[in-house]
Amino acid sequence: MSKKVNIVDYFIGIFIIFIFTWNPNFAHGYIVGPDEGQHLAWINEILHGKTVYKDIYIFYGPLLEFLSIIFMKIFGISLWSQRLFYQVSNMFNIILGFFILKLLLRTRTFLYIGLWALLATRISDFWMPRWGGPRLMLGLCAVWLMLYYAGREKSWALFLSGIFTGLALFTSQEIGIVLLFSGVLFLFFLKLYISKRVEIKSLAKIIFLYLAGFIIAMAPFLIYLLTKGALSDYINICFIDLPLKYSRVFVEPQMAKLFFMSLFSNYQIPFPYNTSHFLYYLIAIFIYVSGIFYIILSSAVTHKLTQRNVILIFILLFGIPLLLSAFRQIIGEQLKLYSLPIVAVAIFLLERMFILGKDNLIIQRKKFNIKKLIIAILCLFVIQDVLLVVLIKSKIYMHMKDIFVSYMTLKDDPRDRFYRFTYTSMTPEEKYARISGDWQGLDLVRAKDIIVPKEQATAISGAVEFIRKNTNHDDEIFVFPHEGEYYFLADRASITRFTPAIYACINVDYQKQIVTDLNYKKPRYCIYVKDAYVFTDYNKILNEKRLNLVFSYLKDNYFVKGQYGQTFILERKIL
Repeated sequence: MSKKVNIVDYFIGIFIIFIFTWNPNFAHGYIVGPDEGQHLAWINEILHGKTVYKDIYIFYGPLLEFLSIIFMKIFGISLWSQRLFYQVSNMFNIILGFFILKLLLRTRTFLYIGLWALLATRISDFWMPRWGGPRLMLGLCAVWLMLYYAGREKSWALFLSGIFTGLALFTSQEIGIVLLFSGVLFLFFLKLYISKRVEIKSLAKIIFLYLAGFIIAMAPFLIYLLTKGALSDYINICFIDLPLKYSRVFVEPQMAKLFFMSLFSNYQIPFPYNTSHFLYYLIAIFIYVSGIFYIILSSAVTHKLTQRNVILIFILLFGIPLLLSAFRQIIGEQLKLYSLPIVAVAIFLLERMFILGKDNLIIQRKKFNIKKLIIAILCLFVIQDVLLVVLIKSKIYMHMKDIFVSYMTLKDDPRDRFYRFTYTSMTPEEKYARISGDWQGLDLVRAKDIIVPKEQATAISGAVEFIRKNTNHDDEIFVFPHEGEYYFLADRASITRFTPAIYACINVDYQKQIVTDLNYKKPRYCIYVKDAYVFTDYNKILNEKRLNLVFSYLKDNYFVKGQYGQTFILERKIL
């Protein structure tokens, strides 16, 4: 049971990950305008020669879209290439997680239990192939390299970790910032473990090496933004608008407070399903707290800081801030994105419990050690929580079923997919009825043979073909409120930097900018998606109301030229 891991496990683990995560028809399925569509719109703007931040209101790091474009340059500019990029990056994240567990754990048994837990928490029934993965990928590379350095003290690994930390900052600000601070703190604890005391000179040397890699990675992007006159826009959007303004409008900042209110009163949470999601956050918090107590107690017992405890400290330093970041909105996918550190801590504690129990009570039969038993009992508390996370959230069975369905029918089963996430004003039955009908391929240049629900296929194909036939390639259009996939599939640039337009709702001046752009450029055609996904907070304020200035301008200056399902082609009244 306690065989040590070896190099063969790398190949076995990768094979298992591939079997459980690869879906041959990953590209089929509903196109999600607010999430998937926004990236497609940003990519389209870049391909049309626009400058990020200055000409495109994008609040992720620029590297995220540039990596997608690289994929598209290799595999073709299409929706299929974009989804392939996300599919591969998500698989790669699980592989990196497995490698991190291999550095942390001592036994093969718990290594594969950890792999199962990673698969269970990372596989998502709909979002897995097309959400989140690239944001975390480069950050996990930095984590693995940092832990590799901790085990072997290879300077090149620390330098590369700094480089990937810098690259991570330009895919996800929160991951990059968390990595930077947790990495520096980790090096402090690492020196404390190696030297039993902190030597300022040697500590400064390794921190300098790490930061050198970080700065070298950042430099090309900063120079690019500076030469393009977009540096100030980058700072304003990514470090002011996003954390200070965007979160006040779109997320659910009071959900934690509301949850506890519901426990002690008759107050009803606006989203009842979030109560169950909140449970997983409580589980994650308990696992992290258990990890902290383990480090404190084990260090007190042994009177030293072990190498694995140092590694555990780094995982906690990395994972806890990300959990707090995910807590900004109590939905399952945010937690899944940052589930790797949670799984790593939980499995480590389980392994320590087993090893301590075996050493003290079964094999060695030495004198009873009350201190080690206390540590083992503490780890025992984690068992039920791990089982809850792994068993309740496990999607492995459903995913394997979906793969079988995909092989047999060349489409995903909508009953296990998107219907419960969208059309928020409808009942689950209405949601299912709306998209669970016939599926149809998209006969479009940039979405060739992508299979989507027939209703969406009708709307997208009709509107896109109309725009392509009635406008030139250099003509610009406007899409309201946030279905960015129309820009990409029609291969037409936006008249405004706000793609999707919904992000302008955080500032009245931003809405005025859109109106100014509409009035100045006077695009002949606009696309309006009625009853679009309400991409707002728990108040359920309609997109039309949040963007009332823009919507009023469209009503006053445009008329309905054509309709494809719930998608309307608007033509300007006076050109």
